[in-house]
Amino acid sequence: KTTNLTSSEMKKTTQKLFDAAQKFTDSEDYKNAEKNCIEIISIDPKNIKAYKLLGQVYFEQKEYKQAQETYSYILKLEQKNSTTIEKKDKAGQKYKTVSNAHELADAYVDLGEVFRFLEDYLQARNHIEKALELEPNNPRNLDHMLEVAFLLKDKSLCFDTIKQLESVNPDNQKLKDLKDKLNQL
Repeated sequence: KTTNLTSSEMKKTTQKLFDAAQKFTDSEDYKNAEKNCIEIISIDPKNIKAYKLLGQVYFEQKEYKQAQETYSYILKLEQKNSTTIEKKDKAGQKYKTVSNAHELADAYVDLGEVFRFLEDYLQARNHIEKALELEPNNPRNLDHMLEVAFLLKDKSLCFDTIKQLESVNPDNQKLKDLKDKLNQL
């Protein structure tokens, strides 16, 4: 029924479905949210926003295997959308990164979170490390790494991550608690 849509009709239709799916998610009506996301994907198979919301729906329902599959697919899509670019840091030094580093890092963190809830802490660590390679100073990524480091009882990783978090966000209210927690490891 939706295969003959123009590009603008497709955008309008998928946006309406997405808005409804978001409302369903907010009100914890996950079955209808899932249904809308799947309908969006049937119209636009590369709609990353719909996949992200679907992954969130599965995650919220503790359907971690489905969340893992969904986030893995998002990662593949983001990798396909990725192109290598050259940038300069504050000191003027050139370095290579990717055009969608933030989106790619988010995909790695989301997948890492699923692995954490599946209690596969090494896989969680691997994915979050990849996110940190792309965005080494992102406090969200550092927080996720710390959670995994504590679960792994890896003192040196905890110490290094706390130091990195401190340099990125010295006013972080949690730093003292994190250092106390590290001393108790």
